[in-house]
Amino acid sequence: MRLRRVRTIAAFEFRSTVWRWSFFIASFGLPILLGTVTGASAWMQSELVAASAGVATVVGVVDEASILDPHHVHAPLVPIATERTALDSLRRGRVDEVCILGPDWRTTGAVRFVVRDDAPVLTRDDAEVVAALSASLRESLALRAVDEATLERLVHPIAVERQRLTVDGLEAESSDAVTDAIAAVAVPMLLGLLLMSSLLMASGYLVQTIAQDKETKIVEVLLSSATADELLAGKLVGLGAAGLFQFGIWAAFGSAAVRAMLVAYPHALAHPPVEALAFSPLFFLLGYAFLGSVMLATGAFGSSAAESQKLVIGWVLLAIVPLLVLPIMLESPHGIVARVLTYVPFCTPITIVVRLAVDGPGVAGWEVAFAAVDLIVATMVSIYVGGRLFRVGLLLTGTLPSLRAIVAQARSR
Repeated sequence: MRLRRVRTIAAFEFRSTVWRWSFFIASFGLPILLGTVTGASAWMQSELVAASAGVATVVGVVDEASILDPHHVHAPLVPIATERTALDSLRRGRVDEVCILGPDWRTTGAVRFVVRDDAPVLTRDDAEVVAALSASLRESLALRAVDEATLERLVHPIAVERQRLTVDGLEAESSDAVTDAIAAVAVPMLLGLLLMSSLLMASGYLVQTIAQDKETKIVEVLLSSATADELLAGKLVGLGAAGLFQFGIWAAFGSAAVRAMLVAYPHALAHPPVEALAFSPLFFLLGYAFLGSVMLATGAFGSSAAESQKLVIGWVLLAIVPLLVLPIMLESPHGIVARVLTYVPFCTPITIVVRLAVDGPGVAGWEVAFAAVDLIVATMVSIYVGGRLFRVGLLLTGTLPSLRAIVAQARSR
């Protein structure tokens, strides 16, 4: 194999790929579009929540059962003498809702809630009104029978204080625990999706370019100056560099998004996935070399781009298996499913990165090393076998020959 020819082919494939409009749109337009849509959606939701939070709700309560004590009526409840007066206040907009306790409330517990016909649905918080009314009723009922301390415990029996058991002992749980939990799930998902998208897109470029070369007969010209092995290696290196470049662009956009998120939620990434970020480029390259060589060898048998895409769809389905079982790996990163997929070459890159993102310190160093070696061996085998199949498929035209014929041609020199 002449390295100069390989380098020339790789440089040509890299330049022709990165200067395509589709590459620019996928690399820059897609993250900008997703960021814009996500940001606009988050902004609109926050504005809706802020607008609803900025308007004080007033709820009129009519006590026909004579239960409520005026000094123990919780906001946003406002006592109103009669149902007629309450409905008139509701009609004039003085209250936003009316609660009516009928005279038989002691035996039935029934409470009527009345709202205007034009009342909003999304921003109405019935749970808060029910909680306030329930607390007011409990306090009023118990007021004459118990002291203030017992009354407080009847109404609020539990004051939760959450703690975590760490190596240093018991520590109070942060108020941002929910945000931390969301980040712990979101970061591995995003890394897995980023890696999968980059791998499949880079491998897709391989299939697309070889199919176009066959359709336009350019491959016959190329084979007059370079061998099939040199062509395979050049395309793998050139388009792999383009895929890595695109991976870097998406990673830069992702880093910017994370920094923006940390400004709003400083504790969202209390434990950043350092191990996953460190090993992502390595497993991208190894995964691309394996998946790309398999897809390139298979796609070479297609007579058109559409037919080549159909031939490689099986490899794509195998590659996305880790995302199909992602909830299992997020819940149990060291379980049997995650460990098995770690050593299946098609699933290794995404699986090991997701596991490192979920619990980096919990993944043993030998597991990462064994996964890398396993992927390297699989890549060497796929390049060796794929190179022979690639040579057969390059000049193949017409109908697809039988499997026996393909194997016989691949074994011949």
